[in-house]
Amino acid sequence: MKKVVLTLFTFLILNSCSSDSSLNVIEEENIIEEENVEPEEPNEEESETEEEEQSISIEERQEFLNILSGETLTVWKIESATRTNTTGSTDISENVSIQDDEFIFETSTNGTQDYVSGALTWKKRKGYDLIEGTSDDNYYSPETFNFNIDEKGELITSNLKITLDENETVKGTLFTDNNQNDEAFIEFRLKKKVNEDYKTIPSSLNFNYLNDFDFILSYNLSTGFNASYKTNSLYLSYRFQNQTRNVYKYSLNDQSLNSIQIPFSQSEFVSSRLHFHNNKLIVFGSGHIWETDLNLNELITAIPNGLEQNLSRSGTASVDSQIYAFGGELEALGAPLVPLTILKYNNDLQGFQQEYVSDSPRRYTQGTTIDDNLYIVGGQYYPTDSPTIYLPNILVYNLRSKSTEFINLNFDLGFTSAARFENLLFFAGQIPSPENNGVLYLGAYDTFTGNLSEIPITMENLSNNDARIVAMTVLKKKLYLAIQNSGTITTQVVDLSGI
Repeated sequence: MKKVVLTLFTFLILNSCSSDSSLNVIEEENIIEEENVEPEEPNEEESETEEEEQSISIEERQEFLNILSGETLTVWKIESATRTNTTGSTDISENVSIQDDEFIFETSTNGTQDYVSGALTWKKRKGYDLIEGTSDDNYYSPETFNFNIDEKGELITSNLKITLDENETVKGTLFTDNNQNDEAFIEFRLKKKVNEDYKTIPSSLNFNYLNDFDFILSYNLSTGFNASYKTNSLYLSYRFQNQTRNVYKYSLNDQSLNSIQIPFSQSEFVSSRLHFHNNKLIVFGSGHIWETDLNLNELITAIPNGLEQNLSRSGTASVDSQIYAFGGELEALGAPLVPLTILKYNNDLQGFQQEYVSDSPRRYTQGTTIDDNLYIVGGQYYPTDSPTIYLPNILVYNLRSKSTEFINLNFDLGFTSAARFENLLFFAGQIPSPENNGVLYLGAYDTFTGNLSEIPITMENLSNNDARIVAMTVLKKKLYLAIQNSGTITTQVVDLSGI
């Protein structure tokens, strides 16, 4: 190295008083001297030291797991998140699809002297499309993964990586696949979820008018109603009097209204339910299932539901792109009452499979899923030569354990509808009354605390005595109601951000 500096110094002196030919000679000499400089040998001891510094001990890894699992069951939530792709990075901390994610870490007895092991339960719930950067329209049940914490202190499982920085901040990275070298990924920070982070049942709700669907009759809970994050639109379906099923798409972006018609035979009955699968709108009828694109431009050929008889006014719910139907069994006059049956629609086989059979009947009921549980709210049935029996409870069916339990309402409730918002189950229906068609009811059940409460409501330009809530759905922290009012279905909305 000293030779190079000396040569450069000589060059500077001669350059001020020499000809161009001298410059060429010195430049060549300079090159020769540089080429003769021997590269430094890598220091193996320093490399080994760096590797040792990057590796953490078993005790440190166990401490990391102890922080994650806590002394008692600890639930983590996403505090902030950034999505990165080829065009840059975007803060998505306020995206509703990640705000109710929950992470639960547990220790495992499978660890060895070289590994610290555990299990992660990820309650993803609403999905997020990493490539498109948008929420998807599916709802997911919890997944549990086994993991090891490696020598770098990284917890890696499937397409998820969890680390702890020097400030004991828990960070994560979500990739689109297991390669973890994607062009699109999400980096996020976790915080412990506390009681104040859970949604609470509001003391009252004041709904505002949104739009009308004129000359529509719900035909005893036959109306389908759902909302899409992909299109930011509401979808409504109902039976028209000329044996046609009408499906509407109402855009919340520009208030435009599109529609299609689906003709059906006399045996199709009136039921109509709406779900999403693979970016398609699923129109679930009594005897057939239809698919169309989210803009209602293309109708796919009807698929028979695979049942020997139609379902009439069944309730439906979906999770993991699977549709569950319940409470729609037909009853012949004078025949024994048919017990409630939960059917699971197999997308691959294009047919229903029996999931659960109750020991009692339950019809005209709706429900929804929250995590592993299917909640079926109220309902009624019709004994022969007897008044209608209304049901005073919520049936909870666990999709994983196949077990059931009941939540007592302490009052009868029929013609129900339901929708979820994080840990809250909103539901509505009619309390039977001998004087009219029933008393309108709207309430909520808190799956975190177990509390259940009625919610007093007001509806813009509508009296509670003249209206019946026939369906409800939630989109972007707003609760939408489809309300039957004489010959019109009115939709009204309330913001849930503050609860």
